[in-house]
Amino acid sequence: MSGNHSAEGKILQHAEGLGVATPELVRRRARELAVINGRDPEDYTEADWRRAKSELHGGHDFVQGEHAPEALAIPDEEETHRVDRRISEAPESLGEELFAEGMDEAVHEQMLAARRNGEADDS
Repeated sequence: MSGNHSAEGKILQHAEGLGVATPELVRRRARELAVINGRDPEDYTEADWRRAKSELHGGHDFVQGEHAPEALAIPDEEETHRVDRRISEAPESLGEELFAEGMDEAVHEQMLAARRNGEADDS
C-alpha cells in the first residue's frame, strides 16, 4: 500500500456509505474516541475532534501509523487545487482504500466494544 490517504475522504463508516463528513458525524466520532479513552462521551477533547476529523476525511492509522507525516496532513482549502483523480489513480486504488478503511473501522469498533464491555463488567 502506498501510505497515501484519500483526498476525497472516507468511503465507509460502520459499514455504511459515508458521503460528506458533516460536523455531526465528526462530533459522533469524537465522542466514540472519548469513550475508547475512558472518558464520558460529552467530554471529548480538541484532540479527539481533530483525530475524528482526520479519520473521516481519509486518514488511515492502519496505513500511515499513529501520526500522519506533515506531507499527508489535510491542507487548508486556500492552498489546494483540484486534480482529476480518475486519471491519476489505478483501478486497484479503490480496493486498497476500502481495505484500509475496513481495517480502521474494525480496530475502532473493537476498541469501542472493549471499552463498553469493560464498563458493563464494572457495573
